[in-house]
Amino acid sequence: PAAGPPAAGAADAPGVSVPPDGSGRESGETAIVLGEAPRTAAAPYRRPTVVAASAAVGAVGVLLAVLLAFDGFPSGGLRAAAGRPGATATVLPDGGETTPSGAPTASRPAGPAPSATVPAGRPGAPPPSGGTVPGDGTGPSGPNTGGAAPFTLSVDQHAWQAGCDHTYLVDRAPGSVPPPPAEADARPWADSLGAVHGGETLVRFTVQGRSERAVVLQALRVRVVAWRAPLSHNAFRMDRGCGGSLTERTFAVDLDRPRPVARPVAGADMEREIPAASFPYRVSSDDPEVLLATARTEDCDCDWYLELEWSSGDRSGTTRIDDGGRPFRTSGSRGGAGFVYGTGERRWISLDEREGSAVEPGTERRGGGAPAG
Repeated sequence: PAAGPPAAGAADAPGVSVPPDGSGRESGETAIVLGEAPRTAAAPYRRPTVVAASAAVGAVGVLLAVLLAFDGFPSGGLRAAAGRPGATATVLPDGGETTPSGAPTASRPAGPAPSATVPAGRPGAPPPSGGTVPGDGTGPSGPNTGGAAPFTLSVDQHAWQAGCDHTYLVDRAPGSVPPPPAEADARPWADSLGAVHGGETLVRFTVQGRSERAVVLQALRVRVVAWRAPLSHNAFRMDRGCGGSLTERTFAVDLDRPRPVARPVAGADMEREIPAASFPYRVSSDDPEVLLATARTEDCDCDWYLELEWSSGDRSGTTRIDDGGRPFRTSGSRGGAGFVYGTGERRWISLDEREGSAVEPGTERRGGGAPAG
């Protein structure tokens, strides 16, 4: 297809630039819209309709996991395609796909992005997110879209698997890295060290309406705005003991496809199978939604953010979900050593050292020795 105008998503993310290389992939973004679950043996999960506004409705959050596997690229810096700038892949409710579109978002005119050499902690950058912020309603697509979005948005990009399992990449020797924090203290710990999510980022966000009027969450899009070679920093694992696991609504994404889509798949907890579920969802002041987006990569150091499409009455729009104005960052690990924290030793222990210490004592016992006199 003919090249469209430059995508607007890359222009919104400061500190990133995606030069074309003619590879045929999307330039500056990958757009994914969640659709109806595949028609398999398990019926798609549907939330019950609220019949009366006066009924006491519990604020129960439904947890949704969007699994993203960033595409692998050679270790030669940024890589993006010039063939179809700004093209998007869309999943319709019936599972079909629309044709790519290169039209920029109305409220964000396309333009050149700043240089990708600016570090994430650059002076003057917006403060990182993590608290409750109002939806900004950027990217309106319907009438009467002025003003703030009709919901609040709480974002936490330092969620861990089961509250314990996570890896951070840190460009420091283990002796200069403090002990691992609790999950609740992960942000200040990571920020103080300049740590980057290693291999996986879990972004948990809560959407709650400002009033009893329902807001329909229509779709979730993923925008990948920069690809770099994986970092070679040391990898520090946060496995100091796990809590209870969360029941997740899971979406699988294969970014190796020319036009990747997010497809709902069934999940499971310890007791039962969780049916696949898909958009749309409804939220209000007394009925929030909790969603979990899981981004994974092995072969790149990627910058990315999410866009949440919504509608309420005659209003509609798109709200960006990011790290306080900056894209999220997830990197694979290449060449760095792996470490876990030894509670008995009170220091970081390399994975090689831990594996060796588990074998060597047994080897000594099997080797025998002088009997006690």
